[in-house]
Amino acid sequence: MLVSLSKNRPKDLSKEDWQKMWDNLGYSLAPLYTTCQELIAATTHISSKDFDVPNHYAKMAFEAGRRSAFEEVVNMLPKSAKTP
Repeated sequence: MLVSLSKNRPKDLSKEDWQKMWDNLGYSLAPLYTTCQELIAATTHISSKDFDVPNHYAKMAFEAGRRSAFEEVVNMLPKSAKTP
C-alpha cells in the first residue's frame, strides 16, 4: 500500500486492520481497475489527427498527464483488484 493511502487511513483503525480492509476491497474495486485500464488504453494511441492542431505537443503532454494520473490510481489499488 502506498504511503499516501496509509497516511489518510481512518484514525480509529490500526495500520494492520487498515491494510487487511484495503486488501479485501479487491472485488469491489475491480471495476475501477478495469475502467482505468480502458482509459489508459484510450490515451495511448497517437494518430495523424493529433498533428492537425498547431499545439499538438500540448495536446500530447495533456494526454500523457492524464494517462499518468490513471496509472497512479491503478498503482494505489490492492493487488486483489487487479486479478480477474
